[in-house]
Amino acid sequence: MPAGRPTSFQPEFAVQAEKLCRLGATDAELAHFFEVDEATINRWKHVQPDFRASLKRAKRKPMAMLLMRYIVARLATNTTGSITRPIRRAAYSG
Repeated sequence: MPAGRPTSFQPEFAVQAEKLCRLGATDAELAHFFEVDEATINRWKHVQPDFRASLKRAKRKPMAMLLMRYIVARLATNTTGSITRPIRRAAYSG
């Protein structure tokens, strides 16, 4: 076992981190919340399987939402960057 300072990680951090990530928290914001450095958050991801799994579960939905927003925005703009308008069809009076 490597010598060094004991970890400040507590098992309930996984639950708290999952809730925060569901609200869209970044790793930097998690670090601020847990009062650790962002490198510590990254270390916990590698060393604590429960912590890593909770972040993956929580970040899956926000990432999907961001991707959907991006796709919708791309579809709503043309090559000049202006927003396109839906085509209005004239009433057919035949």
